[in-house]
Amino acid sequence: MATALIIYPDNSVELREVEPDLFTLQALVAGYVEAIMSRRSPRWIAYLNEDGKLLPLPPNPLATEVALKNSCRLMRGDVLAGTVVFLGMDAQDEHCDVPQALKEAVHGLAAI
Repeated sequence: MATALIIYPDNSVELREVEPDLFTLQALVAGYVEAIMSRRSPRWIAYLNEDGKLLPLPPNPLATEVALKNSCRLMRGDVLAGTVVFLGMDAQDEHCDVPQALKEAVHGLAAI
């Protein structure tokens, strides 16, 4: 189990203990998962619906802003769509609790 930061398209935010397996992640994002990750410390990975823009799922500007402020590169003008699940990554590339920096990134922008 790991503590995930889940950001919904309506800007609501939830911290939840999750089992970070494929089945759980697919259920949280309502479909096949796509992963994006940080390029620097603190290390994190985020999961979102792979077909989110094709379905189309609503844009998730809060999750996009959190990702961009925490070392994630996206194409210019790109926005994440649908529910986004952030988890931490340890030195062995295993899931762990979401880093404090990501929690702080949403502080003041949305209520947890």
